[in-house]
Amino acid sequence: MVETIRAQRGFNMVELMFVLAIVGILVAIALPVYQSYAVRSKITEPLAQLSKAKTMLAGYVAARRRYPRQAELSALDLRVKNSDIMHSLDWAPNPLVDGESAYIVAKVYASVVEGGLPDPNNLLAFQLSGSTHDGNMMRWTCLPGSGPGRNDPLPTEYLPPDCRG
Repeated sequence: MVETIRAQRGFNMVELMFVLAIVGILVAIALPVYQSYAVRSKITEPLAQLSKAKTMLAGYVAARRRYPRQAELSALDLRVKNSDIMHSLDWAPNPLVDGESAYIVAKVYASVVEGGLPDPNNLLAFQLSGSTHDGNMMRWTCLPGSGPGRNDPLPTEYLPPDCRG
């Protein structure tokens, strides 16, 4: 019985370096895309809460044919569950503008974007502005930030497409 001896052959250093370079390039491209996707998927929680608040406000306006007054806003409950993503949902500081519009603000922890632990002193925001004109149906506009003069907008790449302006 004759045994055939085959020479063992592995990868040479150039081939290994070439493969590592390709893997490195793929990781450099894929990692930021994945991180952006992960943040955008977390923003669906505040979007769902905004949608709920939008429905409550639209129902109020449809039933009463007017926007709620400041004292009536507490009846429209905007409390949110304790979460590592969303801090609060609230009416803008001055929610009623000329009786034809209202603002609902979603505040998320900056840690959603930056990483780390949720910090109630470090928040980012975006809002929905609902308006009616001449008794027509409400139209909603999504805006970054919690209002004029505030430096707290959620970065535009994480906002829904209609909020990016």
